[in-house]
Amino acid sequence: MDIKRAAQWNSNIHYHHLILDALPPNAQTALDVGTGNGLLAAELHQRVPAVIGLDPDAEALESAHGEDHDVTWIHDDVLTYPLPLASFDVVTSIATIHHLPNLDQTFSRFAELAAPGGMVAVVGLAR
Repeated sequence: MDIKRAAQWNSNIHYHHLILDALPPNAQTALDVGTGNGLLAAELHQRVPAVIGLDPDAEALESAHGEDHDVTWIHDDVLTYPLPLASFDVVTSIATIHHLPNLDQTFSRFAELAAPGGMVAVVGLAR
């Protein structure tokens, strides 16, 4: 872990390696839902050419911009933003789903955004 990452460590970062180790080898597109400060999206972008980090918190996204200028940062809600269906090889979310109003709707949305054969990886705090 580099010095910058060590200074930014939090309990969410602890789970990044689980997602990164499970990435499909030929993944071309990734969506990080609830990207927050963008740390996972930036790490995904080291392995996946096209990454979107999506979050409804404008202040968090402002910080995320500094992590990787080539990630597409979107300030919006995953349940309503018109993302292209079945288009992401990887959909990730760490410590976000408990903020969304309906768990079934959330998982359905993640599944419909994942490409056929794609991966949905969630680390959550929901019941």
